[in-house]
Amino acid sequence: MANLSLLNSDLPTAEKLLVQTIHDCLAAGIDQTSPIIAELSLKLALVYSRLGQFDRAFEGFKFCTSAQDALNIDLTISNSSNSEDLNEKKNKIALIGMICNYFSKFLYDRGEYNEALKYSQRALEAARVIYTNGHSNCLCLMSDIAAIQMHIPEKQESVRDILFEAIDLVKRRIRSDFSAFKFPSEANTSQNSDCVQPREIQSNQSAAEPNDFSRKSHIVKKVFHFLCHFYVWLLFVLSKLIIFTNNKVYIILV
Repeated sequence: MANLSLLNSDLPTAEKLLVQTIHDCLAAGIDQTSPIIAELSLKLALVYSRLGQFDRAFEGFKFCTSAQDALNIDLTISNSSNSEDLNEKKNKIALIGMICNYFSKFLYDRGEYNEALKYSQRALEAARVIYTNGHSNCLCLMSDIAAIQMHIPEKQESVRDILFEAIDLVKRRIRSDFSAFKFPSEANTSQNSDCVQPREIQSNQSAAEPNDFSRKSHIVKKVFHFLCHFYVWLLFVLSKLIIFTNNKVYIILV
């Protein structure tokens, strides 16, 4: 019901339902550091933020982070763990990252840039455990960090470093995924050419040749679509490469 109220933007009703659900969970003996309480408290903090009740929102975000800190969750994943334990650990780390990311955005909107940077960096640390370093979530968080650093004078020189790192990750991902793209194997063609084909099949080969052009055209379209998809991320990063620092403009050329 609370989720439905949120979808309908009925924030007062969502607030009441979330508060009641949290109360019922605690009364049932669920520990306040459990993921259920953390997720409900995070939603409640977001509701308070949208209602303009910023003090309550801050307390809600702070409760979420403090509860997760109390668990002292190690942000590393062991390959020796079984799949069930591995998924549970990833879910816990993902929850930490989500809480820190939302808290960072809240603090950024409030102008508390140093605190926002701290939680955004924690969110990136968690994301790098769950995803590969060049994943879109990691790139977005790196972009957020760069945007926050622009508001902190002593951190402005670090903006270029993290953007260069993001660009390098995008380039690596493009090269890696493009090299993994497989064209139709010519080995099967060569193997089939060694076989004696029936006369009727040989006579129809010339008629089938136009389909070869269609197949190649389809491949070219797939490659083009692939390159466009990943260059969107490159352009996304490049859009942030005009950096204003100490009344100077730095244009970074890649």
